Amino acid sequence: VSLSRYQASASLNRNFLLWRGKGLPATPTEGLRYTPVPVVPYVLLTTGVTGVYSGYSSGDSQESLSGSIGVQGQFGHFSRPFLDYTGFNVTYSQVARGGISPFLFDRLVDTNVLSAGITQQIYGPFRLGFQTSVNLNTKENISTDYFLEYSRRTYNIVLRYNPVLQLGSISFRLNDFNWLGTPEPFPGSGVRPVVQGVSR
Repeated sequence: VSLSRYQASASLNRNFLLWRGKGLPATPTEGLRYTPVPVVPYVLLTTGVTGVYSGYSSGDSQESLSGSIGVQGQFGHFSRPFLDYTGFNVTYSQVARGGISPFLFDRLVDTNVLSAGITQQIYGPFRLGFQTSVNLNTKENISTDYFLEYSRRTYNIVLRYNPVLQLGSISFRLNDFNWLGTPEPFPGSGVRPVVQGVSR
């Protein structure tokens, strides 16, 4: 038995800058102490609309339209030794769905979601944080990432663990190489999440 899927999606996003601070001078002892570019404090209002249509060779279809609104920002300059950086984000998403997928992996079941995260400098180049998403209808934890980052001007290392998906990773990144790619794993070696029925 074979079953094919045909999918189309479109997104419209708009951000509104609520506040923007000033970065420190781009010197090794100030703005570039732990990062390749000076950290600029800001607060941003985020909005988005996404529509997805999935058709299947069985004649079934799954349609969805989602809207999201949130706030994200960062405070501090990540230059002093203690508590000089706090990054945060909070996003609420509501999804209207028509039809249901015959598959389980792309079936849209999380229609009322709250996502939030925070990153905090704890000492020197070390930052600790988490990112989580919760289904507000069932109170079920969809996904939660915990991470510890060691950041320098020329490189950074991130240890990440997700107890919900039982996944862990170690990331190493070099800066200032003008690389235009993305820090994705090699094809077939990673887990691709499905968000609103679309593989990311």
